[in-house]
Amino acid sequence: MSETKDLIASRVDVVIVFKDDPMRVKRKIVTVVAFVIGVCLATVFCMSALRAECVPVTKTGQTTCYDGGGNRVDCDHTGQDGEYRTGMAWPRPRFTDYGDGTILDNLTSLVWTKDAQHVNGTMTWADALAVCNNLDFAGHADWRLPSVRELLSLMDYEQHDPALPQGHPFDHVQFIFYWSGTSYDASPINAWGVYLCNGYAFNYHKATRAYVWPVRTAKRIDEAVSQMNPEHPSP
Repeated sequence: MSETKDLIASRVDVVIVFKDDPMRVKRKIVTVVAFVIGVCLATVFCMSALRAECVPVTKTGQTTCYDGGGNRVDCDHTGQDGEYRTGMAWPRPRFTDYGDGTILDNLTSLVWTKDAQHVNGTMTWADALAVCNNLDFAGHADWRLPSVRELLSLMDYEQHDPALPQGHPFDHVQFIFYWSGTSYDASPINAWGVYLCNGYAFNYHKATRAYVWPVRTAKRIDEAVSQMNPEHPSP
């Protein structure tokens, strides 16, 4: 009799376990699916963030190759920049003239004054910062002194005097040294700049007088659209 009761009890336990199993499995499936979805979303977010931070290296513009003596040579098998021409291609057209004294660089979305001597003459680094920060021109007051890399982004190393892309739309480009807003970390009394004759970057004491070329960042397309259509503002 006792054995019969134990057998019945065990069968009841088995039935209960079997009845519970589908629910347990369901909960586990839901948990696993939620985990996988969470991982996927986190991965997509991280990859998007990384892509937003990654800026491809652009082409230098150089298409010619030279030997050790400075003579032009066929680029095949030289391994030079002129052979591989690596980097992100420049857009065509490279520049857009807004017709208001400003030029958009379609490669970087930077807007430069068309007149590279809009701020006339040379001045110290501190004065260059101040004059750009206070500049109100072409309906914008967010002008600034460019970073050294922003200045270098204009350089075309196939050209010289100035080292700007062939057919560029800028006026009164000075071939000497233009200030950037980038200080020289090893000696902060100096700041970086670029020689526009050849694209050479160097740093000088901030009391040195050099040329100034203001820049600003073009508005994002979605911001421009939101201004034209207030019912659909940009995020």
